[in-house]
Amino acid sequence: MKYKNENDIKKALGVESLENLSQEEIQRFSMMMPDMDRELAYKIVGQIPEFTSFALGTVNAMQKTAEAAYAHDREGQARVHDAWEQIREILSRELDKDELSWEQKQYYTDLVMETGRQQSATLGEGRQWSKDIYKLIPTFSYVALLATMVLIGGKLGMDQVTGGGGNS
Repeated sequence: MKYKNENDIKKALGVESLENLSQEEIQRFSMMMPDMDRELAYKIVGQIPEFTSFALGTVNAMQKTAEAAYAHDREGQARVHDAWEQIREILSRELDKDELSWEQKQYYTDLVMETGRQQSATLGEGRQWSKDIYKLIPTFSYVALLATMVLIGGKLGMDQVTGGGGNS
């Protein structure tokens, strides 16, 4: 482990105390966590009450970003489908012309059919993208819940080990 004790963490963060860390320092600490012993991480997290709100805030921001991306995709999909509809209207007007030969009518009919196939493919891609985004939202929520439980459980476990902060 790169960080062996609380002083190593303070030194790496460039702080004298772990109380009242800035959002940036909390973020840097969270990125350092894989390089420290689990018990050390629990001990330090117990000293940073803002950490849980930081973790939940990060997950909420990811969820809002995913929802905004989904909304933007829906708007884009609607514009694409409007464009396909306009193309079919133009082709349909061409089909209504009496002077077209059978081959020309067949050509325009094939184009109308092709626009339908292309629109269907676009719709399928959009649905898959939406499914992928929505699969991430519960994962983010689960990670936040799990992180909070681990952090709270770690603090409670450390309190029991050290004899401090229990329900006295």
